Amino acid sequence: PPLLTPVGTTADRAGSAPRSHIECLNDIAIPLWSQRQMQAGMPCDAVHALPTGHSPFFAAPVELARLLDPLAAHAIIAP
Repeated sequence: PPLLTPVGTTADRAGSAPRSHIECLNDIAIPLWSQRQMQAGMPCDAVHALPTGHSPFFAAPVELARLLDPLAAHAIIAP
């Protein structure tokens, strides 16, 4: 199962990429406690929250875009 499959990362590769997390506060597919476990396993630079279920792009597209826009503007794209 995808949530149980270990993923290996290194500090030189994925570990050095800036990360942010958007919590979906009403998500029943991946409950908030599980989202926070994932964040603890790979800490994020910023954590934001939306009062939506698993699909904020459907439930709150404008609010999601407002969160994603500054993150994308500061993204570092490796060659």
